[in-house]
Amino acid sequence: MRITSRALYGLSREAERAVAEQGPYDLVLIDAPQSYFGREEPLRVAHPYLSPGALVLLDDAGRNGECWVMWRWLANWPGLELIAFQPAFPRLGIAVLRHSGDTRVLRSTRVLLARAHHNLILAARLWIRALRRGEPRAKMLRL
Repeated sequence: MRITSRALYGLSREAERAVAEQGPYDLVLIDAPQSYFGREEPLRVAHPYLSPGALVLLDDAGRNGECWVMWRWLANWPGLELIAFQPAFPRLGIAVLRHSGDTRVLRSTRVLLARAHHNLILAARLWIRALRRGEPRAKMLRL
């Protein structure tokens, strides 16, 4: 077993290359910021390099946004199985998923619509928050 401890920040091509070079992975911890791209993308980047039986830990899984992300992962990647979910551990929750080795990616219309709906809600919340703060960009977007 090889242990690699390297935090990757951002979603650059460099980060994707680093993930590819260091794989395959037996354990992936996703503790990304809870922004628009924060939780969804790390697994998309790491998924092709997961070993059969690999574990994926999602930090703060008890939050609403993370629950949505976890649902989309399970819907998009049939090789993932939720094996543990503690929504209040220790404070904001944790989820543990196991990868079976199945590398298929499903993109059903239902999943795509749910994702678009979720992203629209997130964008609206961010816009409303920016409006309340009086940010100039938000005022330009006002309809």
